[in-house]
Amino acid sequence: LERLMNVLHGQIRLPPDLVVQLSGLTGERRDRFLRIPRVFKGIAAWKLLHDHDDPQVTSPYEDFDRFVVDMTGGIEPHVGEYPEKYLLRDVWEHKRIDTKYWHFTFGAGATTIVLVVGALLVFGPQAFQESWVNLRLHASAESYSSHRVGLGDALLYRGETSRKEMAQYGGITGKRQQLAEIMPWLEFAGLLAVIWVSVIAWRTRAPPHRLIWLGIYPLFCLTNPQINYYNLRLLPLLYHLEHPNSYRHRLGLYLLFSIEVATQLVMVSGATRYAVTTTTSIGLGVYLLVMAGFLTRDLWPQPTQRKG
Repeated sequence: LERLMNVLHGQIRLPPDLVVQLSGLTGERRDRFLRIPRVFKGIAAWKLLHDHDDPQVTSPYEDFDRFVVDMTGGIEPHVGEYPEKYLLRDVWEHKRIDTKYWHFTFGAGATTIVLVVGALLVFGPQAFQESWVNLRLHASAESYSSHRVGLGDALLYRGETSRKEMAQYGGITGKRQQLAEIMPWLEFAGLLAVIWVSVIAWRTRAPPHRLIWLGIYPLFCLTNPQINYYNLRLLPLLYHLEHPNSYRHRLGLYLLFSIEVATQLVMVSGATRYAVTTTTSIGLGVYLLVMAGFLTRDLWPQPTQRKG
């Protein structure tokens, strides 16, 4: 295998048959390589990156272009098209966690510990208990109002646009009771969302800036915060603007814009605040469902396709 890696380093574009001949692969290893040459080429690219990350061995790669030149034997990264070109890009983008992210994680953890311990010493455990009670109330059905956005809010909507129509369903008090009844199902949906987001992050190995917006999924299922919290819609907006010419991202931008237009139309029509914020809930539900379809499809990408 070491000889195979050495052959691929600098000659990754070679056809599989020639790689087998130069590396001397035989038997089961030969057959395995011929079945999945792309996998082995990816491993070779990752190994070269890993080797260069050790400053005692050689200097780390500072940019993608130098990495491509070394893997292809001198071909400039922007010259010509070949299947391994996109493979090298994926390996480069999904390499091990950069040191700066570890530094950030350590700093965030240390800061949290200092703040929590300091608050505990200054205010005592009673303040923590009161804060916990307030947080639980904030996320419960008891605090539900006409200014909330979330999956629960969308599921409770029956088309009411006036206080009179809302009174037919018991008003906000009735909505709180209904929300409490479906809360176990919302918690189950939130758990599935957390698992699904974890699988997406693990399987796609996408960089952090393309994953952070996925936190909206469990938040949308588990909670119904006030609409101002959903200023975080800026996160998926930035995600889509990275590749605005892609069909997926154009559709995502259209949907996000449509949510704003629909919400404003309902508001200027004279409907209640409840109908206005619920329009946002329903729109976000549609948007998240559509994007979930694209993201789930990415779990089984075609070998020769670039991820959109």
